[in-house]
Amino acid sequence: MTISYLRNYIFPLFFILPFITSGQINYSSILDNYFIEGLPNSPGFHLSIIKNGKLVYSKNQGLSDLEHGISITSKSVFNIASLSKQFTAFSIYLLEDKGSLELDDKIHKYFDGLPEYMSQITINDLIHHTSGIRDHVVLAMLAGHNVFSDNIPENLLMDMIKRQSSLEFEPGTKFSYSNSGYLLLAKIVETVSGQKFSEFTTEEIFQPLNMNSTLFMDNNKVIITNRAFAYSKNENGHYENSFSINERVGAGGLYTSGEDFAKWIENIKKNRLGINKQRVQKRLLEQHNLKNGKLNRYAGGLFISKYKDNVRISHNGSSGGYRSSFLYFPDEDLSIYAFSNASDFSLNLLKIVDLFLFEDIPESGKSDAHDFKKFSQEKLKQYEGVFKLSSGYVLLIQVKDEHLYYTISGNGANIILPLNDNMFVDPNTGIKIKINTENIDNKKATIIYPTMSMPESEALNKAFSDQDYLKLFEGNFYNSDLDRSYEIIREGDHLDIQIDGKSINKIYGVDKNEFHGGGMTILFTNNDTYELNTGRIKKLLFKRI
Repeated sequence: MTISYLRNYIFPLFFILPFITSGQINYSSILDNYFIEGLPNSPGFHLSIIKNGKLVYSKNQGLSDLEHGISITSKSVFNIASLSKQFTAFSIYLLEDKGSLELDDKIHKYFDGLPEYMSQITINDLIHHTSGIRDHVVLAMLAGHNVFSDNIPENLLMDMIKRQSSLEFEPGTKFSYSNSGYLLLAKIVETVSGQKFSEFTTEEIFQPLNMNSTLFMDNNKVIITNRAFAYSKNENGHYENSFSINERVGAGGLYTSGEDFAKWIENIKKNRLGINKQRVQKRLLEQHNLKNGKLNRYAGGLFISKYKDNVRISHNGSSGGYRSSFLYFPDEDLSIYAFSNASDFSLNLLKIVDLFLFEDIPESGKSDAHDFKKFSQEKLKQYEGVFKLSSGYVLLIQVKDEHLYYTISGNGANIILPLNDNMFVDPNTGIKIKINTENIDNKKATIIYPTMSMPESEALNKAFSDQDYLKLFEGNFYNSDLDRSYEIIREGDHLDIQIDGKSINKIYGVDKNEFHGGGMTILFTNNDTYELNTGRIKKLLFKRI
């Protein structure tokens, strides 16, 4: 199982605190063998494992700044993206502790100009993702904004939220992850406290906990000491800058170091902040039932679930080229977290959990554990295809420079190497792709992520990529919720969606009137009307203009 990068180079900067159980298992040695060493001049990661309040293993690999060759350390400061949400929820709980607000307050109390259909939404609904408000990140992307590289003004995002014609569902009836809720929570903190959100969190959380390298970045001109800059691979496989300049906080926007985050974990375990410290701590890990009585497993910016009968508190984050992941098992007092500045970093911490909780030794992730096959160009051609994934994304597999490359909905081309006649592996991430070519006219592919296996996907029917057929769907279409017009243009075997002449997505025909691509599903009810759905937003209606 692979966690990071191809074994070509052993990065010198990492430190290990040996930890050996009574059974004489040398965790440090096992974990050293588990990780793949990074390529030279590449981004990397910081990882820490804390057991019973002590740091028992830590690893730093790669560069925090490719331009200046600066190495990642435990002091490197990463954008931890959605891991920020627990701090936003905690801020609300501190204000409740002071008597400054109630969790059952209707959010209309704190905002002007919200639509009437939002009148029953409470602060608790925002915290637990039960508000039904559409995700502003997805809305902005659908409106043609690059939410990572564009500094989208907050008032534009608020207008976008208010412009929606309806909620996704009645508040309290469903869970649907929405960054909008946490953007609004940060605004409530500002309204109630009279401070900027970044100032409130620094004074009320970070300074008291001596998290001196931690801040919410609401001003992209601020100098962040020891910042790890983020990178993504382009279509040629080369790293390029991929860090955010936006100034949105609440749903994300927190920068912190490995050393500082360890202090926060101790506070989750035994809260030191607020007046009624135990109540504030309880709130952070409190779950609520939906109106149908079903338990919502999302607490205060943290998921709470079970892993092999063990209580698991967790969250992941992704923003531009930054990736972050956090696991905490309170009954075993085990915490594991990893921060990365590479978008292709694969974060599977559960193999490490299995080692510490069940002494299940993971398979080495190093590339010399694989015996790669050598296939001719003619044989590789048999594996080419376009596959519809259950997630709404499209997997494209093509031969290039005598190797197979895969692309998921146009996001970079990554090499995969053959392990046998049906199985290929991405040596950089550990992602495996199984391609069944028994029926050459009905090839099937399965993506096997380090943490899970996706359902088998069939190659797309070529009838739905016929150029004359695709031409029927060309034209301009308008949606009032986005206040945007999409131009749909036939491009080879697929349709290209454009805004003002700029491509925002490519979609492929998977059925007579159904197209998938980039996490987007488009269903044409006729040639003049279609419905757009994503994982978080449903039923955006577009009409031909």
